Amino acid sequence: MLERPAPRRRSRRDALVICIRCGRVLLSKAPIRWPAIIPLVRRYVILSVIVLGTALSGTASAGTAWPSRSTPRGSTLGWFKATNAHDRQRLLSYVAPSARPQMGWATPSRSWPKFTDLHCRSRGKSTSSNADLRCFFHASGSWAGNPSSFLDVYLHRFKRSWLIVSYGQG
Repeated sequence: MLERPAPRRRSRRDALVICIRCGRVLLSKAPIRWPAIIPLVRRYVILSVIVLGTALSGTASAGTAWPSRSTPRGSTLGWFKATNAHDRQRLLSYVAPSARPQMGWATPSRSWPKFTDLHCRSRGKSTSSNADLRCFFHASGSWAGNPSSFLDVYLHRFKRSWLIVSYGQG
C-alpha cells in the first residue's frame, strides 16, 4: 500500500502565486517575480495611474502656485494673477473684507482686464502693518482704453497675511 506524503507546511519563504493562465493559487518556493503574480490588466492600470498622477502633479503645481500673502508684494502679485485668471474667489482672498465692495467689477458678466509686463515696487511708505506699492503694467481688455499704466496698491497686515485695503492712482 502506498502512503501519501504528509502535507507540506508553509514556511516564511514560500509564496502564494496566482497563475496567469489558469487563475489557480499555487504554493511556490521560487522567489516572487512581480510579472508572474500581477495580471497583465493590473500592471497596465497601475502604470496608467502612475503616469497620469505624475502628469497631473506637474500641471497642478504649475497651475496652482499662487503667490503667498505673507508679503505685501506677494499679495499684490496674487491679486493681479487672480484678475488675469478671472478667479473671483481667489481675487477676494487677497483683499480685506472692508475693501471687497471695490471689487464689484470682478463679476462673470463683465469684461475683466488682463495685465502683462507687471512690475511692483514699494513706495517707501511701508511700516510693520501698512504697505504701499506702485505697480506698472500693460493693460488690455476692459482697461485697454484707459491710458493708465500703473496702480498704487495699499495693503494692511491682518494677523499673518497682507491684504489689499485699497487701490488707485496717486
